Parts: sequence; structure tokens; C-alpha cells
Amino acid sequence: MKREDIELYAFLFFCGAEERDLILGKKPVTYKDFCRLLFLADFLGLHNFFQKIWDMFGEDFYDSTEKMERFLIREGKEGGMRDAVEDLISDTMAEQEQWLLDFCCRTQSWKRRRLQKIVRDICEEKGLLMESINGDKFS
Repeated sequence: MKREDIELYAFLFFCGAEERDLILGKKPVTYKDFCRLLFLADFLGLHNFFQKIWDMFGEDFYDSTEKMERFLIREGKEGGMRDAVEDLISDTMAEQEQWLLDFCCRTQSWKRRRLQKIVRDICEEKGLLMESINGDKFS
């Protein structure tokens, strides 16, 4: 079995029905779904699965990634790059924290504690301080 397949099965084991339907093509993938799936794969260290998601859906969202790149270039030329990037990072970090919370909450209850421990360990390893991950909302 290929590493890519092992990572796919690991993700499918822990994910909820929403992510499973997206990956298996039962539900259309939005740009936000695409970004969320890429983030989750990267966060969990599933690099081959990350590439598989990119290969499956990346072409569909080429225009959206191009628009973001043009926005950042334009803001940089106008001198507002630092503020634009700081706002983007702040918004993105809050959104990513919510994605992790949702991902853990959507998994089946008998898997949830194990997944929460994995997520906490990764946060600790990366030095990430995510209040909801370390707080009561996550339990």
C-alpha cells in the first residue's frame, strides 16, 4: 500500500461525514472546503494526502488563489501590505482554530479523545497557543 493511501485512510478514519463526503466526491468542494482540507492535512502531517487534495481539486480553484496573490501584491505596492497580511493572518488563525475544533467535534465520539490528544500534541510540538484547543470548548 502506498503512503498516500495510508494517509487517506487515516484521514477518513478520523474525519466526520462532511469531510468524507467531500473527499469521496459525494458533495461539491467549495474554495473554503479546499482550504480547510489542505490545512487539516498539513496540520496533521499528512503530506502525501495534502498533495492528493491539491491534485484532486487545485485546478478548480486556480482563479481564487490567483486573486489572493494579486490582492497581496497590490496591497504591497500600495504600502498597506503589512496591515493586509496581519489582518489576513489573524483572521486565518482564528478560522483554522475553528476548523480544528469542528474537525474534532465531527468525528465519532469513540474516536474523539484520541483525535483531541493528537491535535493537542501537535499544537504543543509546534508551540501553538490556541485557546479553544487547550480550553474547555475542546473537551
